Amino acid sequence: MRNRSNEIDRVLSVTNHSGFTARPGGLRSAVVGSVFMGKEANFWSSIKLNSEQGRRYRLFDDNATIDTGASKIENGLSVRCVEN
Repeated sequence: MRNRSNEIDRVLSVTNHSGFTARPGGLRSAVVGSVFMGKEANFWSSIKLNSEQGRRYRLFDDNATIDTGASKIENGLSVRCVEN
């Protein structure tokens, strides 16, 4: 996510062929408000895990890791709309 594409491409042979660039907007926690701004990008998937949680994807600003996990549906995460 940081503008280190040359460094990341060199180390991981990564391409951005989709043209999507994630921005580290953090998330809005229902408990404490906005957190992780500038550090993480959190996105909802279309998968609802149960009545209280949904699947989320998280990208970090300081590495090329994509983490999957659960988040309470009352939290505010980003949404990426994809055209079929």
